[in-house]
Amino acid sequence: MLGLFFIAESFGPFLIGIELLSKPFASGFFGAFHSLAEGALQTLILLQLVVGGNLVLFATGTEKGFFRPPCPPLPLLSAILVAQVATTLLCGAGWLVEPVPWQVIAWVWVYNLLWIIVLRGVWLAGGRLADFLRQRQREERGAVQSAFVATAAGERAQRVRPYLIHNTRGADDQPG
Repeated sequence: MLGLFFIAESFGPFLIGIELLSKPFASGFFGAFHSLAEGALQTLILLQLVVGGNLVLFATGTEKGFFRPPCPPLPLLSAILVAQVATTLLCGAGWLVEPVPWQVIAWVWVYNLLWIIVLRGVWLAGGRLADFLRQRQREERGAVQSAFVATAAGERAQRVRPYLIHNTRGADDQPG
């Protein structure tokens, strides 16, 4: 499900760019986009794929939130930050690609930051749906929930541990 929304996110700037290039009144409305040429549209898509693709990491993770533990490992986070900065500078300065105005780059960043919120919601909803369907499937099969899972978290320490998990052996279980 998240993949379908990610595809929609990725094609958004392309479709917006095509619309702005084909309608003169639309480019006048967006100001910074009026100088966008067809070669710059390719640069815009490059920026979108790198920024949007790397920021998806922050849309997934734990249910606690974006910046709560467990956080991405430092080498991964560093690589993402370097890729984001390098691509943004590459597209803004026009190194190896057609340059894009900085206002357009800002629009791409805002667009992607808003999409992170949407993708996060889709990811959480998909997780809850999967949990619901898994629970329903267990109930239909008549699966009994284990005592450990059925016991409230605060009461688990007070509950007697099952024999198979116990480390002590009875007198009859001693090796002969």
